[in-house]
Formats: sequence, structure tokens, C-alpha cells
Amino acid sequence: MFQLQYEKWRLDPQLQIVQADVTVTIDGEIVLEESICVDVGMPAMLYSRTHDTTPSRQAAPEEWRRAPFWVCGCGDPACRQLFSLAVRHRTNGEGEEPMVELAEVEEREGEEPRETARYRVPAAQYAAEVTKVGSAFARFVAGRDYRPLLANTEAIVRDMLEE
Repeated sequence: MFQLQYEKWRLDPQLQIVQADVTVTIDGEIVLEESICVDVGMPAMLYSRTHDTTPSRQAAPEEWRRAPFWVCGCGDPACRQLFSLAVRHRTNGEGEEPMVELAEVEEREGEEPRETARYRVPAAQYAAEVTKVGSAFARFVAGRDYRPLLANTEAIVRDMLEE
């Protein structure tokens, strides 16, 4: 089972980042429970519903498909503390449910990412949970004075939700 829970959405007007209290539960294990920045990685997370993704803490804003799903919301641009998941879509044998493999990865400057844990969840369940959170994000930022580093974040999210 895979569950994404985002609560207490908030926009920091000075930093222009969206934060939420995030809980990620996989097979009954809470793998993330943090108050964290969620807008930087929202486009990448939505993209991961149908594409393999590998996060890069050094990705430029325009490389949004490589952004980690969750990053520290301290406001220091040099701070790249994050929680990263790599996503791989797996097809099983004929008649079996497609799965998504989620790998927790730890990134350290100058080193290859190191996998720290791996999970398998049904692809349909993963996509449904990510879509639910993406829709909540789109509703939250709609009509707000929101000026993120990636200027078209809101449009990318809307477009991804329409796919």
C-alpha cells in the first residue's frame, strides 16, 4: 500500500515556496513525516506517474523532471537537504498488475546517489495518490500571489494533471 498525505498547506510569501506537513507511508511503514517544501518537486512527482525519474539535488529549475519531490523549506538557496525517491515503472508477466519501484536515494556532493531502501507498489495506486496531491496543490496555489523559482510551476502542474 502507498499513501501520500499532505496537510496544513502554506505559502511562505517571502520565500515564495509552498510547504506542507507530508507523510509518506509504504506498506505500513512511515518513510517520511516532515514539514517540508513541496512545490519544487511537484511537477517531477506528477511526471513520475508515467515516467521513470531519478532525482538530482543539483538540477536547475528548468530541469524540473529531475527535481527531488521534497526539499528543505528553510529558504537558504544553498541548502539542498531533501528526501529523494527514484521511480522505476516495472511490467510483470502477462496478466499481472504493473508496479512502480520506489527507491530512497541519498545524494552526497561529488558521489553517485546511494540507494537506502526499495519498495514496490501498484502503479495505479501510486498514480492515484500522486494525482490526488497534485490536484490539491493546484487548488491551493490557484489565485494566490505565488511566484516560484520555476515561474511556470503552476502551469506545468495543471498540464500534467490534464494528461
